[in-house]
Amino acid sequence: MIVVATQDARILRPAGPVWDPTGADANEPLWVLPQHEKEGLPAFGLATEDIDPGVFLGDTVTLNLRHLKGPGDFSLWSDDAFGQPGFLLSTHNRVLSAPLPVGLHSHSNWGFTRPGTYTLVFEVTGDLVSSGSARALAICTFLVSESPIPLETLPGDINRDATVNESDLQIVKDNWGRTCTVWPTVQGKQ
Repeated sequence: MIVVATQDARILRPAGPVWDPTGADANEPLWVLPQHEKEGLPAFGLATEDIDPGVFLGDTVTLNLRHLKGPGDFSLWSDDAFGQPGFLLSTHNRVLSAPLPVGLHSHSNWGFTRPGTYTLVFEVTGDLVSSGSARALAICTFLVSESPIPLETLPGDINRDATVNESDLQIVKDNWGRTCTVWPTVQGKQ
């Protein structure tokens, strides 16, 4: 999974020590994929709702951040009804595990302190009631940028206008049967 956080995710970190686990100082930039939907930004959360009660001891599993490669700190938190953060994970504070109850479906804030590429490896573990343990891994890549991130041209977008539509089909029809060294024209070259 690759997730993009552009300048729309950039905020200034609020003042107060409750925000220290983000790793950003007060009024420094912090890129946040928000708990509540915001146009132009993906919304993420945590879900254990597909796990039946009685499968894991204490009806709990543990979310572990096993690896982070990136230019800054990562934090994961949920806001309470008053907008105060409750941090689950913080690389700045070295809080790298959090218990999760089964049956959970919650949205969370995903925070990054610097632009760049972050690779995170998450592991969910739990002790089975029937004996033994279970685990699952997920690798997530986040592209954090201060400006829009140009993505690769869509297949079929011959005129490179970021859509595949009738004008692309017309170019194919107009050029069907022609031969050239490089087709279609790329940046003025043939």
